[in-house]
Amino acid sequence: MRFKVGLLGLGLTGLLSGCAGGVNIELYTDPHKYIDLAVHRERERIYEMFKKTVNMTLAHKTDFRVSETLKDGSTRDDRYSKKGAGFVLGNRYVISLHVSKPYQEDPEYIKSRNVAGYKINSQTTSIDGVAITLLEKDEGADFAIFHLPEELCRRYCNNGVELSTNFKPGERIFWLENPEAYGKELRYGRIASLPERIEVKGKTWRAFRVDLPFENGSSGSPVFTMYGQLIGFAIARKNGQGIVMPVSGFMRYLNVSQEGNRLIAERISDEGLAKLKSGPLEEKVRTITPTTR
Repeated sequence: MRFKVGLLGLGLTGLLSGCAGGVNIELYTDPHKYIDLAVHRERERIYEMFKKTVNMTLAHKTDFRVSETLKDGSTRDDRYSKKGAGFVLGNRYVISLHVSKPYQEDPEYIKSRNVAGYKINSQTTSIDGVAITLLEKDEGADFAIFHLPEELCRRYCNNGVELSTNFKPGERIFWLENPEAYGKELRYGRIASLPERIEVKGKTWRAFRVDLPFENGSSGSPVFTMYGQLIGFAIARKNGQGIVMPVSGFMRYLNVSQEGNRLIAERISDEGLAKLKSGPLEEKVRTITPTTR
């Protein structure tokens, strides 16, 4: 199920079809007016979660400078870019690693460029044209974590989000579809499996499936439960389903606190958040302290 949602209004036309099962209908004075109050409350709750998701989901670009070897033995310099999505936790930016990896030794790239080979001279990942610094990456879990510099932190740093590692098949979830290409398009689905070893294009990840495929460009989009808990991010699609990397694959690299029965990633005090958004850069950089892998 897919909805276009505008920040200037609820715009969740059609939500009735997805949420109306078993709701209470209250009859007002006018017998011809039936108002579905449960759907109205559900719409408002989802819209609040949508705004939170929009604020933490960003698009980024990775630029590569390459030296190509032509078939006659000569060389030339060139560049190309890859785009993707990710999300902000505190002053961290989390993405799907494969989106920012170079096409190193990629036969399709060599064929399309009609060259004998090439090498990567440099690569830079940026948001809104501002470069971000890589802090940690893990190919086995397909994630990379970056630090947001002062200029971006003032716009995007947040006070963390609730994580969940407890979910089950059939649970409803939502995510933003391809933020770079489609803007802010909210999509719903259901969890189709618990985490398991899944092979996609020669790589094997411990991930779980959802019942709808992700569109191209959605890798890195955060996936939430209907209660607003972050449970993972989109990494691939296979056999008509979406593949999600669970938070358990990368949360050891985050500052996670236990608040009652809730797990909160990158919790920052109001005073600390104010410093992140306005203080000098040296006050913003915090060290990742991963647990034993």
